[in-house]
Amino acid sequence: MEIPGLERSRQLRVYLPPGYQSSEDRYPVLYMQDAQNLFDERTAYAGEWRVDEILDSLALETGLRLIVVGIDNGGQERIHEMNPFEHPEYGLGKGEEFVEFIADFVKPQIDSLYRTMPEREHTGIMGSSLG
Repeated sequence: MEIPGLERSRQLRVYLPPGYQSSEDRYPVLYMQDAQNLFDERTAYAGEWRVDEILDSLALETGLRLIVVGIDNGGQERIHEMNPFEHPEYGLGKGEEFVEFIADFVKPQIDSLYRTMPEREHTGIMGSSLG
């Protein structure tokens, strides 16, 4: 997906909960940064987070079901994209533009493609360290 204002693109990785295909239910959505680390050891920087395995297990044990949208990080641009402040080495960060990309482009597209619960109380965002 192209990021307006940053002139680059980002891959999205989507996890759907068990039973998604066979139901008409709507689900809360968690947007997670650094998607390379979420689901696959081969793409992870310092070990896979096992998000899909953990959520599959929680769905069976507790009934918790949600959609996860992973947003790949920008590699060498990561510190610049996620920082809204002036940095002596990297200049003015593009954090505001990156947040707008998620809120104004990613979320509406996900809400149109998947059966989400689009209200703010059913939407979360998380990452690690700077993300």
